[in-house]
Amino acid sequence: MSTFAIASLEEIQELRGLSLSELLWSNRATSLDADVRIEQEGEQDVLANWAKNTTFAEPLVMEQFLEVLGADRVQLAHALTQAAGLRRRALRDISATPDSGVERVETLVVDREVHPFLLILQPLLADYATAVSDALTVGTSGASTVVNDANVLVSSLIRSVGQKLVWIAGKALVLDLNCARVEGRLAGDTSAGRFESYVEQMRKPENLRIFLSEYPVLARKLRAVVRNSAERTVEMLNRLHDDWSEIQQTFAVARDAKVLQIRTDLGDSHRHGATVTSMELSDGRLLVYKPRRLDIDRAFTEVVSFVNSRIHRFQLKVPAVLPKGAYGWAEGIRHSACRDSNELRSFYVAQGGLLALLYALEATDFHSENLVACGKYPVPLDLEALFHPRLPFDDDASEEEKVIDPGYDVMENSVFRVGFLPQRIWATDASKGIDLSGFGGAAGQLSPHKVPVFEDEGLDTMRIVHKQLAMSGGANRPTIDGETVDVGDYNEEVSSGFAEVYRLIMSERNFLLEENGLLDKFSPHEVRVVLRATRIYGLMLNASLHPDALQEGVNHERAFHLLWKRCVEKKSRYRRVILSEIQDLWENDIPIFTSTIGGTSLFDCRGKEFPHFLTQSALQRVRERVLGLSESDLQRQLSYINGSLACLRIGHHLESRPQIEPADAEITLVERITRLTDKLDKRLIETSVSIGPNSNWLGLQLVDESYWVFRPLGLDLYSGLPGVALYLAYSDHLNPRHQVRDLAERVVEMVVSHVDRLLDNPSELSVGGVFSGVGGVIYLLSQVCGIWHNADLYTKMSYFIRRLQPRVGQFEHSDIIGGTAGWLLCLIAAATCSGSTNHFLEEIEATTDQLVNAKEGSDVEPTWRGGAEAYAPLTGFSHGAAGIAYALLKASLALGREDLLELAVRSLSYESKLMSESEENWPDFRTDIDGTIPATPNYQNDWCHGAPGIGLSRLAFLQSSKAHSELERELRHAMNSTIRRGFGRNHSLCHGDLGNLELLLGYSNYENSELANFVYRSKLTEVVASVERSGFLCGTPEHIESPGLMTGLAGIGYGLLRMLRPAEVPSVLLLEPPTKQCF
Repeated sequence: MSTFAIASLEEIQELRGLSLSELLWSNRATSLDADVRIEQEGEQDVLANWAKNTTFAEPLVMEQFLEVLGADRVQLAHALTQAAGLRRRALRDISATPDSGVERVETLVVDREVHPFLLILQPLLADYATAVSDALTVGTSGASTVVNDANVLVSSLIRSVGQKLVWIAGKALVLDLNCARVEGRLAGDTSAGRFESYVEQMRKPENLRIFLSEYPVLARKLRAVVRNSAERTVEMLNRLHDDWSEIQQTFAVARDAKVLQIRTDLGDSHRHGATVTSMELSDGRLLVYKPRRLDIDRAFTEVVSFVNSRIHRFQLKVPAVLPKGAYGWAEGIRHSACRDSNELRSFYVAQGGLLALLYALEATDFHSENLVACGKYPVPLDLEALFHPRLPFDDDASEEEKVIDPGYDVMENSVFRVGFLPQRIWATDASKGIDLSGFGGAAGQLSPHKVPVFEDEGLDTMRIVHKQLAMSGGANRPTIDGETVDVGDYNEEVSSGFAEVYRLIMSERNFLLEENGLLDKFSPHEVRVVLRATRIYGLMLNASLHPDALQEGVNHERAFHLLWKRCVEKKSRYRRVILSEIQDLWENDIPIFTSTIGGTSLFDCRGKEFPHFLTQSALQRVRERVLGLSESDLQRQLSYINGSLACLRIGHHLESRPQIEPADAEITLVERITRLTDKLDKRLIETSVSIGPNSNWLGLQLVDESYWVFRPLGLDLYSGLPGVALYLAYSDHLNPRHQVRDLAERVVEMVVSHVDRLLDNPSELSVGGVFSGVGGVIYLLSQVCGIWHNADLYTKMSYFIRRLQPRVGQFEHSDIIGGTAGWLLCLIAAATCSGSTNHFLEEIEATTDQLVNAKEGSDVEPTWRGGAEAYAPLTGFSHGAAGIAYALLKASLALGREDLLELAVRSLSYESKLMSESEENWPDFRTDIDGTIPATPNYQNDWCHGAPGIGLSRLAFLQSSKAHSELERELRHAMNSTIRRGFGRNHSLCHGDLGNLELLLGYSNYENSELANFVYRSKLTEVVASVERSGFLCGTPEHIESPGLMTGLAGIGYGLLRMLRPAEVPSVLLLEPPTKQCF
């Protein structure tokens, strides 16, 4: 007989629901059945099987895991074997299971509209309903004295908890329903009837008991939700009763006011099921219960009063609060419209001022749900993320690892940290991401990730599918006359308010920083420390509800072991908190940690302390921030604000600028261009940010040709670091200066280092074509290898090509920007740098074959798939036929293959037939931003889309052979359209003056006539005069300054260098190979 005595299967099932650490240290786990006991020599196999395909397969992770558990490998192996034995016993004895005690309860008032599954789970709500009903209705000393209708409140509270139960049990119930359908266990002639049959069957206690016995983890989690919800709700109702007099006095609540409605679903649950709760009162007020300390809220009120006493154009507003120790009450704020345009302007001035204050106080997480537009006041709702400390590096992080990307470090130390400014987050290849910022949060955005939803509810085919859902808008944006207002029209007001409060804090910093002053008062107060994004916890919770994970605690906990991923390569200090996180997740809570503003210890929700977790207190960080405020920093933050708000301008087409007549030059054109490039060099040096050897910039970047983001530059050629480095390298090549060369070399080194790291993490690597992904890095290296004669960079470039080439087969598009054609031109440039195409002949041939095999349409008029959203195969250079034909032409010349030349010429047929004689241009088949097809075709005059880029393609064919009379005619049309309509918007390469000058330069060389040269020189002089008079007008919304190549300063500079010395500076728009070889 075993020494491990289990009285019933219920005890076995309960043990199966234990977490790994509980199973490891329970008394029952130390006395093992003889048939499951293992010998020490077998522990390696047990652990290996358990760790297979998980993070624990990494020895360092396993070592840290055991260290935190305080266990050794043998003890862990015994616990895992114990779990296997329990599983076998349960499967063996399931048919003989006695009644587990699930009994019928009196019928509760359950709203079927919450979800039909709630009828099945109704018995589990009995204890909750009893506890809440007693708190609301028993006697005259309870909460019954302050509520209007106890029955209404009980029903709404039960619905809220019921929704949680359905979410937790939904996947297992859906699986069970479908098994019953497939096995023919349901009665009924219709799908709906069979579903009703399932519900009726599952409402029988014995069937619900059997179901829960198969899922002991589910049973545990459901009990935990009911128990925690009951305790927290009763606790809240008792506090409401006890504090009612103070609540009335603090918030001016009417003497006869009662609670009409209670909502407990306003946020994530923490601390054993506690949630923020909103109460609607009969006098029209809102009361908010917060299960956390509100000392920081009260202290912030004092700071706001200080600011309001010293400014006069506007006032800041925060909710009134009543701190009560471990919890508190707050004034609920309702959204209300601005009464007139003056209030609207005042709102945005105040929001700018609030942003400055939050920036000074190191706040974060002020997203759209944390603000309410209340007339002319932007009101912050939750202040627990004020004074948010900086998260430390891992314990054994190397100095190299601590040298992070300066661009991201600047963002983390800027106004972006607050969360007000528009930022697209969670963008992927499949999603444009979403803007949840305090200024943004517009309704109708699709959730960036697919979320699980029920489909075919109420039918026996009900299932769970994953969909992107439209997000509802927040209450953070102001309205007037029933219309929501866009902050993009109030940039000046935001900047004005920001500057006023910033300068106030700067001038009063001695007062703020004095001993026992306003800032020191925050020192003992509790502040939340966000270690991981809530979304990460949410994804793990969702994964843990898969039916397979609900049968055993050990398997359930596997979903949470992703928390150890950070420990794969280093001994992370975050390992210290993982068990606390897992405990919270077991209770269906989002883990929460706190610290004191003046301290460095971290605390979990059970009060466990992690000493010295932070390397610096939040208060010290804020003191440093306030001391560091300066006029130069103010201007830097204002530039970030302006750049970010410009991202709200979306669309393919940018505004025009007034036409500027060329001025009579007192100096030569060469000198004027040189002065402009010198000015550009200085500006790029000034705006760069550096940490150690690394440098970066922040700038506007166009994503998917549909929206803009303001962020650190990435590894793409279009708007990233390679493009800036390319310009700086050629600027130094033509006019050597140590500072420019040094910056160029440091950026190239940083780019190379980043690609090296990405090659070790292929899931994070996007090869792209040439202008997106890291493909453009190859083009950059092919150029700098030549002009710097750097053999080491050539070796590195060759290595990158060998590593990246196998991924080219994954390209979904064939175009220049992000597809096969662009990569092909990169390879040809790299081969030219070496002096021979034989160096990369195999890669060039393979890529060419892939491009050929990707053709669609007919043999007479082949087409290819471009990367932009379109309703027909695209024309144009960047994504369309002109660019792909150009790449095939270059491949034919590199490989000496006539068949490629013939295919290239045929690929122009599709484009040629679409030319409009009246427009002298080709239609742009891209859809509008919202995905709709334009009523009439658009005709662009840019390198990327339209006549200039198509003209460059035709010119290349004519330069290779003059036997194409039709192409001559198309080239003339492209020239006419470009000259008449292609200038006067901005100075950029992609869709501006300097890009379009490339066609005029090429045509001038091709024609070699006085007229062609005169036209080119006249337009060049006009553009140079425009730059001199208007400054550098980037191809960005509102011409906001940005450093990148195709739309920003680097491209303007490169275009000017190209016009200045075309024989030495290759055309980046044509991806011309370098003019100098490395060897």
